[in-house]
Amino acid sequence: MLSIKKQLEPKSFKEIELHKSAGILDDYAVRKNIDTREISSTNGYAIIMIAGEDLIKGNIVRASRSTDGYVLKTGLNDGTDGRDQPIGISYETVLSGSSLKIIISGKAQIFNDGVQNVTTGDFIATSATVPGQALCSQVPEVPATANHFREVGHAISSRIGAGLFWGVIHFN
Repeated sequence: MLSIKKQLEPKSFKEIELHKSAGILDDYAVRKNIDTREISSTNGYAIIMIAGEDLIKGNIVRASRSTDGYVLKTGLNDGTDGRDQPIGISYETVLSGSSLKIIISGKAQIFNDGVQNVTTGDFIATSATVPGQALCSQVPEVPATANHFREVGHAISSRIGAGLFWGVIHFN
């Protein structure tokens, strides 16, 4: 037997159009009619957001605290500056006010701050030196509790100096 949700999904073009004209934006309508999420070509799960400032591919981003649906680079301090609040990785370089894909899970290219080289398997955290970039190390810096929230994932490629490297993304 089909679930209630499955039974209520519009099945025909006419039903879908009726739902849209009636303003019914259930999960089915959002998934099918508003392009807000997808699997990127890099095998990362992406969502569409709006850049609250200029972003480059690989920037680590956080949610804006002042504008709904916008993202900004993670800052250099915890709290309102957002070092401890990463939500994704910019999939592309965009200007402020543009829509963009951010990778929220899976594989992504991340920008290393260049303070340390990246080695496959390294812990990836938000940088305390360059906003929106990564700090990579074999082990998390102290204190461990703060780094739990700064963690972005783990490196799956190596890099000497600043620039893009591959990582598997997960957030705590």
